[in-house]
Amino acid sequence: MIAWVAIRSVDAFIREFVRPVAEKTDSKLDDQLLPVLSKVIKGIIVALALVVIVGSFGYDITAVLAGLGIGGLAFAFAAKETIADMFGGFSIFTSRPFVVGDFIEMQDGIVGEVVEVGLRHTRIRNLDKRLVIVPNSKIANSVITNITSAPQRKCVWHLGVTYDTSVAKLEKAKKIIVDAINAHPECENDPIVEFEEFGDFSLKILVIFYTKENDFKQFVRVRDAIGMQIKRGFEKAKIGFAFPTQTIHLQK
Repeated sequence: MIAWVAIRSVDAFIREFVRPVAEKTDSKLDDQLLPVLSKVIKGIIVALALVVIVGSFGYDITAVLAGLGIGGLAFAFAAKETIADMFGGFSIFTSRPFVVGDFIEMQDGIVGEVVEVGLRHTRIRNLDKRLVIVPNSKIANSVITNITSAPQRKCVWHLGVTYDTSVAKLEKAKKIIVDAINAHPECENDPIVEFEEFGDFSLKILVIFYTKENDFKQFVRVRDAIGMQIKRGFEKAKIGFAFPTQTIHLQK
């Protein structure tokens, strides 16, 4: 009964006193540590309660703890993956490659917002709004790109126009792209728009520009507005985008 009251008291204390203070701070580390701290404290309470209960039945606590030590070694070998995940979680808390709320990209292609960092798993909400649960050991051994930490967002396009586009129209296409980017108030006015290469079926133009802020929704809106403006400009100048084509010559 005392253990049950203690566990409920820990929940109430964290909910009523600790969490409001953590929410007022600028750092997200305390918000990230609260769930883990709560689980650790309650785990210690449960372990102490079990020791007291075993002792109350007349068993030798020292012998029981020694037996638990031997059993703990066997358990450690059997649960090495779990232990690796826990050490991975400790690594995340100490090195802080990201915190809850950050938008990250993992080496294996997982992209999304960090929702929770636990003892064993990290929960990530991907772009499909699905919850991806990743073991901490995998995260600790993976290359992580913290997109949120970047001051700006970068957009790269490889635009292809048809081979019958004249040099004058090619220069016109570059000007249309530059003007569309520079005219947008949420873009930096230093885009890279240059001829890239002679492709298999197109003349490729390399386009690189940056938004002024690192916000994903804003980035999507900016990219959409600029893309539509470029398309309108190309249609007005009668510049055609290229697509995979083949030219077949028939010889009699």
